[in-house]
Amino acid sequence: MRIHKHKDNRQKELCKFLTDWIIDDLQPLYVVQSPSFRWLISKLDPAFIMPDEKGIKKVIGNAYNYTLPALIKKIKLEAKNVSLITDMWTSRGGQEYI
Repeated sequence: MRIHKHKDNRQKELCKFLTDWIIDDLQPLYVVQSPSFRWLISKLDPAFIMPDEKGIKKVIGNAYNYTLPALIKKIKLEAKNVSLITDMWTSRGGQEYI
């Protein structure tokens, strides 16, 4: 059985859905490298080409660059008070981030 690739717009849409899930559920980016996760996705949609960590980072970076100016504008126009909370975490390589 031959599997046809998705059209570019559908592939991008599915990649965005995957990225949204990673962000919303606080999944590590390397989840896309998991053999069992890749197997699951291939069974759910064999035509979907799973991006690697670099591809997911690119989608997140593009979303950040697109939404940050709109968020800043909204805060400036509508916010009366702003509270910021940070959290410290460590990468797999031992790099600490705030």
